[in-house]
Amino acid sequence: MGGGAFAVALLLATSGGAPLEVVVHADAATAAALTKEAQAFWKRASAALTIPPPTLRVTIRPGERLPAGLLASSRPGGQIEVRLSGDGTIDERLRASLRHELVHQLLWEACPQSIADGLFHEAMAVVLSGELPLWREGPYLSAPAAAQTLDRAVNYSLDTLAARRALARLLTEQDGLPSALRRQMSRCADDAPWQPLTVEALTSIPLASNEEAFVVLSRHTYQLIEERGGAGKAMPFGSTLKPFVVAAARLAGKPLSAIRPAPQDPELGAQWTCGTDMPANMAAPEALARSCNGWFLAHGERDAALSSSPFGALAPLLTGSELSRLPNDMGEAIGLRSALTITPRGLAFAYAVLLDVDPGMADLLRDSRTLPQGSPLTGTPAKTGSVRDALSRPLLGWLVVATDDVIIVRAKPGVGGAALGPDVEAMRAAHRGRHLTPASVQVFGLVVPEAVEVECYGTALSITPGAPPVVLSTPLRLSSLSTHARIGCEAPWVVHVNAPGAAPGSRRYDGVFTWRPVETVGPVDPLASPRQQRARRGSDIIFTTTRGQYVQGVLVAEDAQIRGEAKRALARVIDHDVDHGAERHPSERGDRPVCDTTHCQTFLGTKDEVDVDVVAAVEAPLKATGRRGWLPYSQGGNAPWREIRSLAQVRAAVGAFRHIWVNDGQVALLRGITDKDGFGDIVDTFSCEAVRNRLKLPSCPSSVRLDNDVAVFEGRGAGHSLGLDIEKAKAKASAGAGADAILDEAYPRKRR
Repeated sequence: MGGGAFAVALLLATSGGAPLEVVVHADAATAAALTKEAQAFWKRASAALTIPPPTLRVTIRPGERLPAGLLASSRPGGQIEVRLSGDGTIDERLRASLRHELVHQLLWEACPQSIADGLFHEAMAVVLSGELPLWREGPYLSAPAAAQTLDRAVNYSLDTLAARRALARLLTEQDGLPSALRRQMSRCADDAPWQPLTVEALTSIPLASNEEAFVVLSRHTYQLIEERGGAGKAMPFGSTLKPFVVAAARLAGKPLSAIRPAPQDPELGAQWTCGTDMPANMAAPEALARSCNGWFLAHGERDAALSSSPFGALAPLLTGSELSRLPNDMGEAIGLRSALTITPRGLAFAYAVLLDVDPGMADLLRDSRTLPQGSPLTGTPAKTGSVRDALSRPLLGWLVVATDDVIIVRAKPGVGGAALGPDVEAMRAAHRGRHLTPASVQVFGLVVPEAVEVECYGTALSITPGAPPVVLSTPLRLSSLSTHARIGCEAPWVVHVNAPGAAPGSRRYDGVFTWRPVETVGPVDPLASPRQQRARRGSDIIFTTTRGQYVQGVLVAEDAQIRGEAKRALARVIDHDVDHGAERHPSERGDRPVCDTTHCQTFLGTKDEVDVDVVAAVEAPLKATGRRGWLPYSQGGNAPWREIRSLAQVRAAVGAFRHIWVNDGQVALLRGITDKDGFGDIVDTFSCEAVRNRLKLPSCPSSVRLDNDVAVFEGRGAGHSLGLDIEKAKAKASAGAGADAILDEAYPRKRR
């Protein structure tokens, strides 16, 4: 269409005094569309630059003589040419080209001292116009190659497809307006001489934090054990998310295939520099071991769906683990672009879940070729990552290591990930031991699951091996656990028990809940109360935490005031009994864990930390000789008590009798019987603990007498008086006895 056909002038100044006046030489429909685009963008771009919109008259004409491949061009003073289609179609590329030229006009008005800085103008125009997604199309371009191309183009022409693509590649290293451009804009208001933008300035990747970071997280609870430095600071992640690309494909049932390395490929050749002696066909284990960029990029080029969604069903896990956004392509997913960030704390959580949903991933990560030869971490699941600028200088190193019990994440500026092995090895040595191993307990068996509500102040997940994790909304009731394998939370669970008699307030549980129905075996005691029967049955809900957290929780629930050697003795007994839950809860499989009631050991949740006494006790377990099986303990003490029960209550508990007395720690009954020889008497005995439980006495009675229609029981202390007497242990500790002496008296060793 010729520029002289007709002209339609649409003036923004006539609608509210806006600063942009637009004249378009085109038909009415085209003019209206281009004017609307220009008006809206002028305001948006000015706001993005945090400057008042300059006043300008812009004239838009058809660009009939524009060079091939160029959709628009402009000159200072508001003169813009655009390539219009013959049918008047205005597509997104044309709109982006118009916005590109409007940025030039905006900068000429708002920052005239930059008029000769072509690189600055082009970079600002590409970012603000929204062109970046358009320039991502096409074969992969590495940052070093883009820098070289752009360096040549600065002295020749930036108005070429190659130059624009190279510029866009460097600009995608950061989301939003890159820091180098922000620094240039800050000079617009200065009177100082203008310093032109350089390609090297565009290659720099500023880190949001220059802090080092250390994170240690429990694989059994998903909770932080230790964090240092910038553990919560967002950082570009390098290659550390490559295992998630592989795992997502495996979980989807479409494992990534082996690929023949192509180091001679004109586009990806440099990315196939993956160590010496590359195999003829590289499969996922080898690609992860070598952290081979070319393998991942080649898969991205083969599969458009994989490239657009590299993390597949694991995407919610990563965004819930503080990943700044999902990647636009494979290059962003594997850290070749540094626009995306994650926190070290979030990365540790994501890895802990990853190794649970894809148990085979640990084996794939054992053969890292990126660690130095002879590293102590050899054979341990590990993944390095290095963030580099466009000149391949190391900006930030990462190392993630998984032991059986913890995930360790180390991040350090100025080095590559392979250099962090000694740091992580030292941290691994400091975080090992029995107190970090798992311990399970049946919880909430005295109430119905509908009465228990759990809440997660973070990301909550349903986790099933071999399936992607499912993000859960909380609060939720534990009755819903029947549909989930296990549920975990990146923060401690907050638990509310809404049942009669339950303590008010909330409880803290650091760990994972699992639904595992009880397999009942053996007869039910008909004389036990309903509550006692529920306690002996156990619970369908299993809670798993660390051994140290469990022992700490029981210790506080059983006796929060115990100290010193008595505390260490009791902690060792609690730790020992963790492994003997099946004796208290027989089942067909024989592996039922302890319960959280007095039938086993009282457990009302975890605490914010495990103290040094508990750690020391758990790390010094009781020796098996003479101490096999369940070790009982009770509060004990010498405080006298007196309890009265009606004869009807006593007979309901132990049956009919003519006389009752206590003999050598047992309750004896004289019963009348009738047999072929006539009437007679027999003596029947009950264990002290059974009578104490059924009649709810403070401890085993030392005497009982009948008085008309009642039985009067007397005794001392509290509990069943078997095994470790806690009050007696405190007294012995005060007198100087150590934990071993206290335990030897409570549980005498068998002579061989």
